[in-house]
Amino acid sequence: MKRYCIVGKDADSQGLMAIFSIITAGIIEAVKEGYTPIVDMQHFNNMYFKDNRVYKDNIWEYFFGQPAGVSLNDIKDEDEVVIKKATANSPYYFTSYFVPKTLDDKSRHCEYTDEVLKYFKPCKEMQAYLDEEYKKIIGDEKDILGILCRGSDYISHRPHMHPIMPEPEKVIEKAKELFEKFHYKKIWLATEDCRIWEMFKNEFQDKIIDFDQQRFTITRKNELLDTHIKKHKDIKNFGYELGRKYLLSMYILSKCKYIIGTRPAGIVAVYLFSKLFKNQSYVYIYDLGFYGTKYLVEYKNIYERIFS
Repeated sequence: MKRYCIVGKDADSQGLMAIFSIITAGIIEAVKEGYTPIVDMQHFNNMYFKDNRVYKDNIWEYFFGQPAGVSLNDIKDEDEVVIKKATANSPYYFTSYFVPKTLDDKSRHCEYTDEVLKYFKPCKEMQAYLDEEYKKIIGDEKDILGILCRGSDYISHRPHMHPIMPEPEKVIEKAKELFEKFHYKKIWLATEDCRIWEMFKNEFQDKIIDFDQQRFTITRKNELLDTHIKKHKDIKNFGYELGRKYLLSMYILSKCKYIIGTRPAGIVAVYLFSKLFKNQSYVYIYDLGFYGTKYLVEYKNIYERIFS
């Protein structure tokens, strides 16, 4: 008899890396409790099922390997099975705020990063796709600045307790500053926002690497989920393709020589794909606090605090 813990969560509106981060917390809990973990995202709501495959496929296995190499189909009648609904309240929840701001800043490096990294394993089919597309899009070019710049519903809605995004103009200025310093050849821009893409394209022109990715215009009246899914529900395998291209974008970003990033969940993928920024020459992650909260500011003295 074996002891299994089935880990899953409902994720109607959560992105792939938010799902990964929360599920991984459940995996670590299961292991510490003496169970062999099996991820079940077949019987929980999510946006990534392929067409006509809702509740028929385990979408975790579309993208990642099972943590112990065991699937739901391996469970026997005599085995002990518990079910754990993973939550963001877990002490092992690995958020984007565990990603260091720079290569020298290890203050947010959590003690179980290596455990999280152990479970970040794209499945064989996904890894083959990532490697093949990387060669097609990037080739042998090494001197690339990678930028993760979220916009859309982050800026229009400012969702409570989500990381504050810098204004795109400030990110452009940072990219120009780094060009003067490093003289990079190309820019890999990871963004889902049409306006941000056009701003960068107008500024840097042929330095921007073109990529066939869905980009959207978001207003106060709609959210990214509405735009992504509801308006494209007739496109074959749209949710799956969305997740696959998202991972590809983060994978390419993780291999860039220089990185400017913001703090949505995608930066976790970049951090893990890069093996904790192992081969980067420069990293800068914006750390601006959260929407809807007061961000604590450190002052040098009482005068600065009064007059700031």
